[in-house]
Amino acid sequence: MFGVLYLHFLVGLAVLVLAIMNYRALMGTSAPDRVKRISKVIPGMAALDGLLGIPLYMFADGTVHWAITVLHLVVALAIIAQASSTATGYDMWEEKEFK
Repeated sequence: MFGVLYLHFLVGLAVLVLAIMNYRALMGTSAPDRVKRISKVIPGMAALDGLLGIPLYMFADGTVHWAITVLHLVVALAIIAQASSTATGYDMWEEKEFK
């Protein structure tokens, strides 16, 4: 049980570090501001998702645990959606598909 917990923590930490690295790298380009703004939000969402993990660890069962689990999942899915949007926008900019 604890092995999975630590692995989950390490994956979440890796997502946070990669989000920060991607944001910093994107700021050095001349990509559109909209793409940069989207990428700016992702590290904050990753940090929020990490903070949601603390009460998940503390509350082992019950309604609070269930509600926080759902919120944790929703934020994780939002991170995936935002990262995909950023990648698509950056790719479109790089291929000169913006008008």
